[in-house]
Amino acid sequence: MTTPESTPTPTPTPADPAWLPPGTRVGAYVVRRAISRGGGQMAYLAEGPRQRRVVLKMSLFPKGERDSESRVMHQRFLRQVAFFLELDGVPGVAKVSAYGMYPDTSHDGHLYMAQEWVPESRTIVDWSSEEHRPLNIIVCGWVMLAAACGEMARRGICHRDLTADNVLMTPQGVPKVVDFNSGLGPGAERLTWPSARCVPGTPSSYSPEHCEAILHEYATRWPVPFQYLPPGDLHALGVIFYEVLTGQHPFRHAKGKALYEAIAHQVPVRPRVLNPEVPFGLEKVTMKLLQKKPEQRYQSGDQLALELEALFATGEDWSRLFRTPRKQGRPAAASLDLPSAIVRAGPRAIMVRGPLALTRLPIPEARAPARPRRRHSVALLVAAAASLFLGRHDAQADDEAWLATCSPEARKTVRDLGLEPDGGDAFLEVEVRPGPVQAAVSIAASPRDVEGDLSGEIIAAPEGASVRFTKLRLEDGREFPVCAYGSNPTGRLVVHFAH
Repeated sequence: MTTPESTPTPTPTPADPAWLPPGTRVGAYVVRRAISRGGGQMAYLAEGPRQRRVVLKMSLFPKGERDSESRVMHQRFLRQVAFFLELDGVPGVAKVSAYGMYPDTSHDGHLYMAQEWVPESRTIVDWSSEEHRPLNIIVCGWVMLAAACGEMARRGICHRDLTADNVLMTPQGVPKVVDFNSGLGPGAERLTWPSARCVPGTPSSYSPEHCEAILHEYATRWPVPFQYLPPGDLHALGVIFYEVLTGQHPFRHAKGKALYEAIAHQVPVRPRVLNPEVPFGLEKVTMKLLQKKPEQRYQSGDQLALELEALFATGEDWSRLFRTPRKQGRPAAASLDLPSAIVRAGPRAIMVRGPLALTRLPIPEARAPARPRRRHSVALLVAAAASLFLGRHDAQADDEAWLATCSPEARKTVRDLGLEPDGGDAFLEVEVRPGPVQAAVSIAASPRDVEGDLSGEIIAAPEGASVRFTKLRLEDGREFPVCAYGSNPTGRLVVHFAH
């Protein structure tokens, strides 16, 4: 899944949790095979005492030094462990039986936890779409999830990333919430930038009030502190229920800023319009969860659970079989999920409203595949983190000299596309090694915004590094030459264009 809070790529350590060969012993558990990687953690299938299978989740970040970025990610993983232990015994939440440090408790050690293994690892939507299921089993699963939300709220825990991908189903139809990586508890220290767009989670599952705050940030170019509350989790649960009933997201065609506007203001198509097999009672419950105002939704998970249980007393045949239509996918919210970046052209400023999310382009290597290639990256957020990548980079003579050599065609692109001057904050995720890079961007322009990719490379320098772009490729396939470089002369990211 995609989040506004960027997860930096960890620096490898001698005991690299991203590559544990089968047979590696971690505490009381023996690794059998890798399962997945994401959100700053690696998951392995492992066996414990009496050959009991578990999912061994390991933080990719060592404990690190105090106040380091690695320590922040270590604390985030530890917080997730604490949430699982706090919710131990709640039926709709996966059980964590153990946790510890690997290979030791030093600053180079990595946190791990042994989590309940869900056979076949099918998400709630996949489980209900692969074959017909009795409606009463489906509803009982929803009751468990509602009760789990109620228990989380009672203990002051907000999940903040409740999606179908984070809910796995056992073969018997019991749902299990398997991830609390974005969770927030009472009195928890803030680990992210105080901005609505930096709240962890999956944009397609954001609540209307969250999207309203993000839209306000776009309008004012100023961060809006956003307090995530339990009604946000209930709205996210409504999105999951909608996907189970219809096989698609309520706004699957929207992306970027249009997605936020749709969630905040548009009423989804009723599930029974998309799938006539949907029981009226389940449609009513789902649409109430998706109401725009928090006070119009269910006020607690317990209230939702009671409403679902009451459906069994209606005239619906709850023993009949139901199958989720073939999944149609979710909206792609990639280009406008992160804070914006300033692009300056001398006295002018061009607003790049999407993230400069840079990723290394694949370079073919003539060698047999070995362990997965590790990426070395760091997230830069306004003044607080930009210097981690570019250094202060006060001396820009080399970049300016390069800019002076740009062709007239590259300078002409800014004027030809009608790019409008604007300003804002900066967010950048890049690899800290020289080589090719690509940036997905959405640029304010007249008469309409321009979206596409910037291509270039990272240039190493004694005082830091810079990013130089030479090509802009639009979504329609057209390509334009450009000349631009990135630096942070005053502690904030600035991308300079020749024009």
